Order: sequence, then C-alpha cells, then structure tokens
Amino acid sequence: MRQSKTVEPMDRRQFLTKTGRTALGIAAGATVLRPGTRAVAANEKFVVGLMGVRGRGVELVQQLVKRRDVEIAYLCDVDSNVFGESSKVASEGLGKTPKNIGDFRKILDDKSVDVLFNATPDHWHALPTILACQAGKDVYVEKPASSCIWEGRKMVEASRKYRSIVQMGDQTRSAPYAQAGIEYIRSGKLGDVHLVRVLNMKLRPSIGHKPDGPVPAGVDYDMWLGQAPARPFNPNRFHYAWHWFWDYSGGDIINDGIHQIDLARWVVGQDYPDSAVCTGMKTFDDDQETPDTQSVQYAFKNLTMVFECALWTPYEKKTTDAERNGDVFPAWMFNSTRVEVYGTKGLMMFGRQGDGWQVYGADGKVAAENKGKDPVPAHIDNFFACVNPGSNPTPTSRVVTSVQCSPIWGTFPTGWEDGE
Repeated sequence: MRQSKTVEPMDRRQFLTKTGRTALGIAAGATVLRPGTRAVAANEKFVVGLMGVRGRGVELVQQLVKRRDVEIAYLCDVDSNVFGESSKVASEGLGKTPKNIGDFRKILDDKSVDVLFNATPDHWHALPTILACQAGKDVYVEKPASSCIWEGRKMVEASRKYRSIVQMGDQTRSAPYAQAGIEYIRSGKLGDVHLVRVLNMKLRPSIGHKPDGPVPAGVDYDMWLGQAPARPFNPNRFHYAWHWFWDYSGGDIINDGIHQIDLARWVVGQDYPDSAVCTGMKTFDDDQETPDTQSVQYAFKNLTMVFECALWTPYEKKTTDAERNGDVFPAWMFNSTRVEVYGTKGLMMFGRQGDGWQVYGADGKVAAENKGKDPVPAHIDNFFACVNPGSNPTPTSRVVTSVQCSPIWGTFPTGWEDGE
C-alpha cells in the first residue's frame, strides 16, 4: 500500500491549525495528470471507511453492501447516537459489523483501508478529501465539492499530486440517458440553444425558532464545527438543518439545486459564466439564514441560464425512486428538479437521477425521448472501476468537474447576503 502517516491525538484548535495549513498548503505542489493504481490485487476486496452515517450515509451503505468486492471496515460520525441504522444495514448486508468511530483520522491511519466515502455536512468535504489523498486513499465525496472555490482547487491538486481517484456524488453524470441527451443537443437536432431554465421547486417545512442549548450527550461538537466559527450548540444548526446556515452550506441551491445546475452546465457544454446576478428573499419566519426563494441569472457566451428556487410549492414534487426506475416520464410541469433547454428547433425537458428527457418540436408533439434509470448504482460502479488496478475506464464525475461548477453556485450566497 502507499504509505500513510500515523495520526497523533490533538484537540480541535491543534487539528485545524496543523491539518488546515499542511493539507491545503501541500496540495499546491506539482501535479500528476493520471492517477496511479492501488496496491490491491484485483481479486481482493476494497476496504472502505465511511464518514457521515445519517441520511445520505445510510444510502451509501445500502449501495456498498450490494457489492461483493467491498468490505466496510469503519463507520465514522461525531454523533455516537446515530450509528444504529448504518451499522444494521452493514452487518446484515456483509455479515460483519464495522467499527464505529468518532474521528475519521483513524480511517486514514489504517493502512489496510483503500477508500474513504464522505457523506458529511458540506463544510467537512474538502479537508478529509485532501488528507485522504495524502494518506494514499481514494475518495468518494458527496456534492458539493467544497465550501469555497479555493478549497475545491486544493482538492483537485491533492488528487493529482498524490495520484488518488476522487469522485463526486453528482450521480446523473453516470446516466446513459444523460450522455444520449448531450449527443442529441450537440448533433444540432435541437437547433441553437440560447436559454436554459434550471428549476428547484419543492415544499420544505419551516425549521421554526429554537434557543441555544447544551451539547447532546455523545456528540463531539468541536469536531462537528471543524473550521466553522465556534458558537453555542443549537439544534436548528445541527442534523440536516445545517443546510440553511452560511457557516456550513448555502441553502437549497447547494443542497439540491447543484444537481440540476451541474446537469444543465454539462449538457450545454458550458464551464464558467461571464457574469451573474442573484436575488432572493426569505418568506419563512424561522432561524434559517439562506433564502427560501431565489433566482440567479448566469450570462454565458450566446446563452443565458436561469436558476429558480422556491421551497413553498406543494404542487412541485421530486420523482420517487420507483418512478425513476419506471417507464413513465414525469409530468414535467410539476417536476420539481427539471432542466428546460430551449433550442431554435425544439424544447428539451431534462430530468435528473433517472427522469430521462423528452424533446418537443414546433408542433408541440414529442420528437425524441430517452427514459433513464436511477444512476446511483452506475455511479458507484464507475468509481470502483476507476479505482480497480488494471482497468482504465473514463471517470464520469471527477472532482475537477465539480470544482468547475463551484463558481456557478458558490459566489451567490455572499451576493444575496449583501443585497446584490
């Protein structure tokens, strides 16, 4: 195996000072364009450690236990109260209960571990990814890539320098129907594309108002905060509700909308906008800081992209897993996460995560269509195919691609805060 360094215990301030400066600084060294192969034989199992075991973490464990080439050695979370479901799924699926730990550095220190899966809150995506690359691990990290553009670039540099595979959790990039949609647009059949609308509409309850309180038993709150500003514990800034606070994330444009923004940018072949304008507001009377109503207009060369978000629309609904894997297209008007691609010859309604796409011609009739399936299993397959020694597949979602998307969403929370 590639050599990893022994990690000594340290408190939060020491940890942030030492690892933050070292990891993010050293990542800026010389780069290697092609990741190397692991020192694990093809007939052996990939040893995995997963950090962040609630919500998305459980879903990743559910995917991993389906694989005969994976052993989950560690489940890691700063809240010792939340291991139950992930541990149960892992033990029942693999016949072995992983070690439950509270410090992800133990995963990095174990030379038998090949892969780190990261399903933590957004502000904990960059640093563990960089440290894992330094420790000789490959990394699957959920979207978004990072809390800021600079962090994301350091993730790319670390991946290249330490020759690690780093894959992002923007799963639609592994969907064959998405590839087919891109080919349709680039063939010219849709005509010239000058407008793209990206929708993120749904109903989300208000989080209300809650006072600060004591840290729950079993929670390492200092570790949970990480590099975020120190502040008293508040349940409205903890499990899942952290999405709505600037210290840890940036609202639903980053939580969910990033999937559609990445898809839209990909299908029309655009990288960075020339300019952007963001407006938003809060309609909820609660503690959240991020907008529940938001519009962003991106100006690309010969193309305008508009993102629209509202979290108070009960008639707009996300597609269920059963519907994603079925044969029926969504009712596009009420599909909460659709992308509308406007061409001079037709309109393409494009859905994420298996929704497929349909093209409507000038007569209002369907001119072409391609229904998909849930791409999550294929995305995990692609990651392990890239990690597997001796194989040379094309990665469908490298960290560099997601970092390219970061400026498209990452600059606008600040603009909205400033009233721009």
